[in-house]
Amino acid sequence: MESLSFADLLFAIKILDSQSIRSDDKPQIDYIALHSEKTLLGNQFYHIVSFPQFKLEYVSENISNLLGLDPARITLKQLYSLIHPQDLPQILLASKKLIEFLFRNFQLIQPHQIIVTFDYRIKNKEGQYIRILAQNGMISKNIKERSCKTITLHSDITHYKTNHKIKFDLINYGDPINFIFPDEELNNMDLFFTPREREILTLLVTGKNSTEIGKELFISKHTVDTHRRHMLSKTHLCNTAELVAFAVNNHLF
Repeated sequence: MESLSFADLLFAIKILDSQSIRSDDKPQIDYIALHSEKTLLGNQFYHIVSFPQFKLEYVSENISNLLGLDPARITLKQLYSLIHPQDLPQILLASKKLIEFLFRNFQLIQPHQIIVTFDYRIKNKEGQYIRILAQNGMISKNIKERSCKTITLHSDITHYKTNHKIKFDLINYGDPINFIFPDEELNNMDLFFTPREREILTLLVTGKNSTEIGKELFISKHTVDTHRRHMLSKTHLCNTAELVAFAVNNHLF
């Protein structure tokens, strides 16, 4: 049996729209679940999110096979927490940009027209990192309430991609909005840090501590530690070891 494609999901939803079923009615989500679960393979799952609440409306059962999570209890925060710490900063930044774009152009954007894809590493139920391709699209919107729903299909592509560089892409099937994605900031993660932060990061990679870095750059240890905290906050990483690994992986020095 062939795996479910993102086009299959959107096609089913378009049929529902043509039948004038309200986008916020539960029968629509039930219909999608009924017809999609039969074609999902073990390496796929999807979820539906409502905005601006940023709430998970539905998660397919296959998430338990792939990530070992209970679809009835999972939260978006929990899902994001499983993303590899070196990939998380870019994914969070990409998500932020997409949400800002969506609500900045909410009146003009139409459902089913724009598909955004990106891949990243996420921890599976065995505690190992696999690479996931995420395909995202808006399926409905309510202009009066300024709300919408999006759907994301996740597919395990570990065996098809071995490098760790995240690839972003956008396909526009006729929406009049011109949106550049990925933009320069996403494509060039070295712009993620200030020049001073990059200087400190380069020295951290060589194994120097804050005192040594301060002497070399003629700044105080306190200033170095402040920059380190800012970099950890930007990247959502926990410690210097993860920050150094992130820098090495993304060629930031």
